[in-house]
Amino acid sequence: MEALKVTEFTRSTSTHTQKIDGFTDAELDYLNLIDYRDMKQYVLDELDKRNNKLGSTWHNGYGVYNVWIRGKSVYVEIGNTCD
Repeated sequence: MEALKVTEFTRSTSTHTQKIDGFTDAELDYLNLIDYRDMKQYVLDELDKRNNKLGSTWHNGYGVYNVWIRGKSVYVEIGNTCD
């Protein structure tokens, strides 16, 4: 599968938000239907598969505080602990 496109969306002193594009419409429909915890895990798992373990890096190194969907993009709020 093709890598997901990850770009920085916002940054504050304690967190920053990454915008993720590249999920299919079917994946986005699925993410909108499942429980928040399952959605968060799915996004992190896909980042591991498609973006060289990026989901684990965020989870274990920065901390993942929030995940949400807006339009066709997924947003992940992570900590700044490695800055």
